[in-house]
Amino acid sequence: MQGFASVVWPGRFEILSREPWLVVDSAHNRDSMQKLRQAIDDYFPGKPVILIFGASEDKDIDGMFDEVLPGVSQVIATQSIHPRAMDANKLVELAHHHGIRAQAVLPVESALDTALELAGKESMIVAAGSLFIAAAVRETWMSLSAKWSLKEK
Repeated sequence: MQGFASVVWPGRFEILSREPWLVVDSAHNRDSMQKLRQAIDDYFPGKPVILIFGASEDKDIDGMFDEVLPGVSQVIATQSIHPRAMDANKLVELAHHHGIRAQAVLPVESALDTALELAGKESMIVAAGSLFIAAAVRETWMSLSAKWSLKEK
């Protein structure tokens, strides 16, 4: 059991920041989105969520949205540079069909900037929908953190 306590799995409910709360998760199907929603509810009950979301065209996006959108206050739709990435404007339309405010923001780096501006101290940011989105947000955050730590020195 001690081994599990020390496991670090980048991109799986990985908390990158606590102010604001920023979580990346590589959830990319209905089942993993349901588990992500459960983790959000367990660890951040009642906290408004800004979801940075991008997915491949061949995924069950309606199913993923059915699972994760309850509790989400806004979706920032984006897309990776992967050739199968669904157009962010189509993701906005799907989010609107689920009754959620959404906007398309490209590239992923700008989507993170937008989410950070919107989050304030009350909301949390969750990036999910594909491995590519989780990795891009993680990489962008690490780059921003490195720049800020250099400025502080």
